[in-house]
Amino acid sequence: MPLKEVFKKIFTREDGGKCIDPKSNGDSLKAYFEEIVPEYDKEKVYTSDMKKVLTWYNTLHELGMIDLEDEEEEKDESVQEEIPEEEAPENETGESQKEGNEGARE
Repeated sequence: MPLKEVFKKIFTREDGGKCIDPKSNGDSLKAYFEEIVPEYDKEKVYTSDMKKVLTWYNTLHELGMIDLEDEEEEKDESVQEEIPEEEAPENETGESQKEGNEGARE
C-alpha cells in the first residue's frame, strides 16, 4: 500500500487532526496501525516503522503539507492544462490548413 494511502487513512480516522504520539508504547502503536491498515504484514512491519510513519504524518500535518488529492485527479488536471486550444495543423508551406482551405474555396 502506498504511503499516501496510509496517510489518507490516518487523516480520515483523525478527522484531519494529528495522529497518536509516535512515542507511545509498542502495543498502542500496533493496535493503532491495525485499525488504520488491518492488512499490514505483521512480520515485516516493525514498531520502529510505525513510529517513523506516524512521525512523518505529524510533521507533514504541522507543516500543512498533507496532500490528499488522488494522483489520477492530478494527472487529469495536468493533461487538461497541457492541451492547447484547437489549432489547425499546418500544411507543408507553414500555413494552417484552415487558412489554406479558405483560400481554395474563393
